[in-house]
Amino acid sequence: MALLLGDTGKVAVGSLKTIKTIMATPREDNIDVTPVNFSTDLPTIQTSTVGATFTVQASDLPTIQGTSVKYTAFLIVSGKNTTAGSINVSSQGFKNGTSVATSTTLSTPANNYWAHTYYRFYDVVPGDILNVQVWAGATGVSYDYCALIIFPSRYQCSKEGVILKDITFTDFQAAPLSLAPASSGGTLGGGLNNQAYNVYVNISNTVVAGTTGTVLYPAIGFTSNFGLLRSNNGDAALNSYTNANSTNRNYARLAVPLTITFREILR
Repeated sequence: MALLLGDTGKVAVGSLKTIKTIMATPREDNIDVTPVNFSTDLPTIQTSTVGATFTVQASDLPTIQGTSVKYTAFLIVSGKNTTAGSINVSSQGFKNGTSVATSTTLSTPANNYWAHTYYRFYDVVPGDILNVQVWAGATGVSYDYCALIIFPSRYQCSKEGVILKDITFTDFQAAPLSLAPASSGGTLGGGLNNQAYNVYVNISNTVVAGTTGTVLYPAIGFTSNFGLLRSNNGDAALNSYTNANSTNRNYARLAVPLTITFREILR
């Protein structure tokens, strides 16, 4: 490589930068707390009056220090098939009154808990109204729990084309749900817990995920389109997760690295 007059050939490296994330407490509700919002026997046709509705509040958003981000919402609805036979449970998500996808149907065995996690709500802001409507193929299915979790995505921590050096991702946390589902029981957890984020290296992506330890990348060329870190479910993949289980209410959530550090190579 040719050197310009006065060029030492050395690369200048910027000071250490740190991004801190503080996750907001998920909003949860169940039939024991607010009976009017739920149903002991789901309707057998879709209706706008049965399901979960959340208006996004500023307090729902994670606090991000050191960068700007987009936000993606996970809305969870759950209940139980209380009958002796298998029954289909269906759901459909809406954002500000507009459908985000066609309905999803889960065959739920007898006396099983069902849970649907909608992560089709990318780029939410305070004031957005998120709704999931639920119904069943026959009587005897309850709907008794819901939750809203919002995750960060597309971390805009540098400028297009800048080389980031010694990037570390640590302090992984998957926002916990803590409210007991309802008097009908079932344990929250399992399923698609601790799902991954994507880190973009040379335009393609690699996965960063974990709940302990440190993930290190020696160098990355920053791309502003997807940012340093992009959520897999809820952004790269807009979908839903459904699960039926005899003991668990299995749902999806992301493992968020609460601390990210890096340096920029200066030009």
